[in-house]
Amino acid sequence: MNEMGVVLGYAKRTKRVRTKEEIAAGSSIEIYSAGAAAGNNNSYAEIRINGDEIVSRQNSKRGLNLVVLNGPDHKILLNGSYNLYTDKVDDSARLVKDFASIPAGSVIIAAVKDDASQNMKESVKKIFTEMGSQAVKNLGF
Repeated sequence: MNEMGVVLGYAKRTKRVRTKEEIAAGSSIEIYSAGAAAGNNNSYAEIRINGDEIVSRQNSKRGLNLVVLNGPDHKILLNGSYNLYTDKVDDSARLVKDFASIPAGSVIIAAVKDDASQNMKESVKKIFTEMGSQAVKNLGF
């Protein structure tokens, strides 16, 4: 099975503040994504931080699984999923709203289970593109 993980981007710094914060060591981040090509029963998303499964194969949801870490200390600020496959709910709008509250300098980690492109609105693509993501342009079956 071909496994692939992609960090789609980092939050942009909008204001420079003079502070000195040190992290004893960086975090180990592992991202695995098996999409629609893996088959309905085999698709999953997995995100591990320092060896801890934050999003596991069992609890990952269809669409975009997102974990946001606080920049200075890498504590989890957000752990959510957005079903961007179905059009029954507007998870694109919810994702845009959630992104508005993410502090600058945060670490954004995303993994796709099954598909996240079917109903991903341009507003979501724009967020990731503005963070420097090229991968978001190529999501799809």
